[in-house]
Amino acid sequence: MPQNSQTGDYVIIVHGLGRTWRSMKKPQKFLQEKGYGVLNFNYPSTKHSIEILSQDHLEQFIQTYCQDQGKKLHFLTHSMGGILVRTYLKHTTLGNLGRVVMLAPPNQGSIVVDQLRDKTWFKTLDGPAGQQLGQGPEGIASRLGPVTYPVGIVAGNRSSVWD
Repeated sequence: MPQNSQTGDYVIIVHGLGRTWRSMKKPQKFLQEKGYGVLNFNYPSTKHSIEILSQDHLEQFIQTYCQDQGKKLHFLTHSMGGILVRTYLKHTTLGNLGRVVMLAPPNQGSIVVDQLRDKTWFKTLDGPAGQQLGQGPEGIASRLGPVTYPVGIVAGNRSSVWD
């Protein structure tokens, strides 16, 4: 549940694949200190497809905690969390949508997924959503289309896994 918002806005924080809400506690604390009401969304990132996570889990979370349409609703995402929010916003219009800030989103798909997708350990650890993050036409990112809302992206050009 968010603390009272001094700014009148709320920020939903969405962690990445294989993480939990705990991995986003530092940005949560920072945003709370700036006066935002922060909702740190926790979801089972490795248990379901991105469509299920966005349409069932994220949608239910927003309907439960973000009923005040008078407050702007912003998103701060990490990695797959950005794809989850993009998937949600492709199918849902929020009249009070503010900005979306994505940290290291795989918006062009992930070469790491392409190279590891067939490994049993990868399938087990990253589950159905992890399998969807590849590049090319089979990857979910290639099917999302352009965003139609204010977005900021913080990204690099190399994966630390392969450096």
